[in-house]
Amino acid sequence: MKNLSKKSMTQGYRQALRCLLAPTVLVVVVAGVSMAQTAEGFKSQETKGGQHISPSNGQKEARFDQLRKLGDESVAQGSWDRAETYYRQALDLIPMPGVQFKLAKVLEKKNLNKEALTILRQITDESGKGQLVNDPIALAEYGEVALATGNSQEAQTAFERAVEHGRSSLGAGLPQSDNYSGANGVRAAAWLAAGYQLTLTGQTEEAATAFGKGVKLQPSWDVARFYYASAIAKLGRDQEAQKTFKSLAQSANPTVRREAAKRSG
Repeated sequence: MKNLSKKSMTQGYRQALRCLLAPTVLVVVVAGVSMAQTAEGFKSQETKGGQHISPSNGQKEARFDQLRKLGDESVAQGSWDRAETYYRQALDLIPMPGVQFKLAKVLEKKNLNKEALTILRQITDESGKGQLVNDPIALAEYGEVALATGNSQEAQTAFERAVEHGRSSLGAGLPQSDNYSGANGVRAAAWLAAGYQLTLTGQTEEAATAFGKGVKLQPSWDVARFYYASAIAKLGRDQEAQKTFKSLAQSANPTVRREAAKRSG
């Protein structure tokens, strides 16, 4: 009887001990899994069941945006190699046409025009695949790179498309380029179209550069001079702008004459 009681008590202690320990083991295991999962969450890539898992969309977009900004900063510093690296890394994550365009411009700066042309063809493709198909900024750049690589007819077509799509950027009553006479007429008009679009998107400095290209190609065009003066006035170059506006107040183009007179002090 004594032995039996002792045995029963021993079994009872063992059961109680197991009950006490089981939750502790469970907590340790759960805590271990939670900590491991948290650590894994900070990794850019994971594996689960032997299967590759891509980063979440949020992580990818954040990294893309970081790389794009680093590319932009490198461009501002004139560091073309670094800009190229950052843009390529960004595009590996998300093939965004705007960044592809930026990469093409960097490649142009590095005289890698062949690859730049390939990119510009893709993003302005008229078959419906190019997302910048109607963008006069991309089309004007496309024309320049095509010209630099000896594709004159392709360049002409790109410039014409830039002019066609750039007209819609102008408000009613503002000066437009209707006369494309001269060897560089359509090319100059394309850069004016690009300048209009850049102005609308608040890129005043870039717009001034585009209008400046138009003036350089056709220095006798009052329309080109008007838009260039308007852009540099916004950049604080008032003295230079006022000089041009006063000159244009005598323009043979009635619209240019009227608008220049409004702006001359």
